[in-house]
Amino acid sequence: RGGLIGPNIDTKNDRGIWLETSGSIDIVVREGDPAPGTEPGTVFGSSSAFTQEFQAPIISNNGQLAITGNLTGPSINSTNNKGIWLYNDGSLQRVARTSYHAPGTEPGVLFSQLGAPSMNGLGQIMFPGSLIGPGVDSTNNRGMWATDEHNALILIARMGDIIDINPDPLMEDLRTIAFFGSGQLFMSGGGDGRLLSFNDAGEIAALAGFTDGTHGSIVATIPEPTSILLLATGLGLICRRDH
Repeated sequence: RGGLIGPNIDTKNDRGIWLETSGSIDIVVREGDPAPGTEPGTVFGSSSAFTQEFQAPIISNNGQLAITGNLTGPSINSTNNKGIWLYNDGSLQRVARTSYHAPGTEPGVLFSQLGAPSMNGLGQIMFPGSLIGPGVDSTNNRGMWATDEHNALILIARMGDIIDINPDPLMEDLRTIAFFGSGQLFMSGGGDGRLLSFNDAGEIAALAGFTDGTHGSIVATIPEPTSILLLATGLGLICRRDH
C-alpha cells in the first residue's frame, strides 16, 4: 500500500496498492478506481477519515492478491460499503460484498460483515463472515466461505451446522457448531512466514465449539464439485468439555 502526492492528487485518489514482479512495479488498484462487480458510479474509497480505503493485501506465492476494500458512491451506505476482490494476472474480480446474498444460505440472507481473507497458491480465497436476514439469529449468524477452483464462492461451514466428528465411517458422533474460535483463522497467502489456515489442497483448519460444551479442531475441505466434507482432527485428544 502507498500514498501519493503531486499534481491532480487529492484525498479521493491518493492511496493505492502496487505489486512488484520480476523487477517491475505495477499499480493493482487505486482509490477512485471503479470497483469491479458493483453498480455504476461505485468506486474504491472511504467517506471517513478514520477508515482506510484498502486493508493490507494478502499475497500468494504465485503473485495473486486478496484485497479488502471500502467503497463510496451514490448508492453506498454503511450496509454495502465493503468487499473482497481477487487480483490475478492483471485482472480484479469481486469475491464477496456486504449486503449481497451469502452463497449457501436461504434467499434474503446477506453478508453483514466480511472477515479478513486468506488464500492459497491456487488463488482460492477463504474468509469468515457474518449474516443478517430472515431466519438469522445468534445461533447461525456466522460462517466460513471459500472460492472453488472456478472462483465460485461456496459456504464451507456455518454456526448451527451438524457435523460428524467421528472419523470412523461405521460410527457416528453428531454435534452442532455453536461458534468458531475467535482469532484462530490465520490470514496468510503462504509466502509471508505466518501460520496457515488454508492450504493448496483446499483444506481449511479452524477451531469450533459445539452446543454440548465440547470444542475441537475441524478441517473443512472445499467440495469438488458439490459435496462438503467436514472432518474432526484428533477430536479424541483435543475435544474437551468446558468448565
